[in-house]
Amino acid sequence: MAKRGRPHGVQAEAAAHLKLEATVLNRWLKNRDAILRQAKADRGRRGRGYAGKISFGQRLGPKPRYPEEEQRVMDKFRAARARLAAVSRMTLRRWMKAEVWRTRSFATFVASNRWFSAFATRNNITLRRRTTTKVKSVAARLPLVAVWLHMLQRRVTPRRAGAARTSPTTADNTTSSSSSAAATASSPSSSSSASAATTIDEDIDNADDHLDLADMGRFPNRYNVDQVPCELQPGGTETYEQRGASGVAIAHAKSGDKRMCTLQVLCRLRDGVPQPSLGIIFRGKGIRLPQEERAAIEQLKADGVDVYFQPKAWADTDFCVDWARRTLGPYTTKHHKGEATLLFMDNLSSQCSEEFKEELPRFNIKPHFFPAGTTDMI
Repeated sequence: MAKRGRPHGVQAEAAAHLKLEATVLNRWLKNRDAILRQAKADRGRRGRGYAGKISFGQRLGPKPRYPEEEQRVMDKFRAARARLAAVSRMTLRRWMKAEVWRTRSFATFVASNRWFSAFATRNNITLRRRTTTKVKSVAARLPLVAVWLHMLQRRVTPRRAGAARTSPTTADNTTSSSSSAAATASSPSSSSSASAATTIDEDIDNADDHLDLADMGRFPNRYNVDQVPCELQPGGTETYEQRGASGVAIAHAKSGDKRMCTLQVLCRLRDGVPQPSLGIIFRGKGIRLPQEERAAIEQLKADGVDVYFQPKAWADTDFCVDWARRTLGPYTTKHHKGEATLLFMDNLSSQCSEEFKEELPRFNIKPHFFPAGTTDMI
């Protein structure tokens, strides 16, 4: 188009002919040589007869401004991902600025967002979230949940004198077994997975029908406790990875744990009684603290939050025993006055320890653990 604008002699007529603003055409004419060189380079790179889509990186130019520095940054990136370390946008920009400033001290390179978008496109990397795979599928774990619900129903239902303990699914299982046997005899090639799924659904439905959590039964006081880690720092679950990678793994070294605190959440499964105090575990020993942090901790205590300290902000065995003595035990003693309490927990090693389980009977608390690997389902 710059060539077509020159023969007209008058820029206004050329702009009208090309349906452009006169200022745009004037700018093109001033940069005519650069535009023609760029067009020639693009034709040489794409080949004759190319009709494909030009990517964002190609529109910015055929080559990066600092190719050697970008290559060294990509070498660092590949080495970091080989160690399963997370690499963020901030990290890549910091590496690039350090490389440019080290080799070209006169350069005014700032690693802008526009540069990073082109850099990611040129090197075919994208932001990915860490991928996790369950050891067992939901269908494979459903029988454990059904058995757990049945055992919980037997535990919370008031016992009747002379009443025989029978499974609530006995009659249904007998009927389903006979019908399954007849179906198998008539159609040997029937799908076993469909019958298994039907049996699992029936077990869970029967367990739910006989388990009414609104009827408190033998344990009117029921609680659930769980831990919530708080990193309070970016990173840890996302990283830049080569586009098309099947899985994204991120390893956390012991010295690189970014957890700053952990919440110990105890929830009451019944209305009418105030919720228990929230527990929070801070990282460290709590000995040498600035005056501002001490004031903030005192404010938390005044708001009813129980504050604990642990070197890595983990809910270890010592913390669980201390939490039972300071938070759980005094609360149940005050509000339940000797009544039995049922405490639901997952299979955290510190909660399964003998020290913690021996501390609970002092406050008439009975532990009840979830099946392993099913916390996200219950």
